[in-house]
Amino acid sequence: MRYDTERLPGPVQDMREAILGAVRSGRIDELRHAWELNELKPDLGIAPAPGDPIAHWKRISGDGEGREILAALGEILEAGYVVLPLGRDLENNKIYVWPYLAEVALDKLNPA
Repeated sequence: MRYDTERLPGPVQDMREAILGAVRSGRIDELRHAWELNELKPDLGIAPAPGDPIAHWKRISGDGEGREILAALGEILEAGYVVLPLGRDLENNKIYVWPYLAEVALDKLNPA
């Protein structure tokens, strides 16, 4: 588990800051920049609005404006992360996963 974001590679820092910038603004539309930075688009789940992630996030947000989504993203990115070695390329095989809890076995979690 890591919290030190200064040691993240530049592209990872850029993506994290693009998302946190949208979170700080309180406007889900600001996430479009982060979405466009991604070479591989995230899976939005079942039946997203075709080609428009912002409309999808507004639709699934409890407040209809996307602020609930932004709040969740902010909490996730402020949590610790883990670095996983995935892929065959030994030089570029690191995946950064937030929150670190995603990689903790459920039977290893405690109330704290």
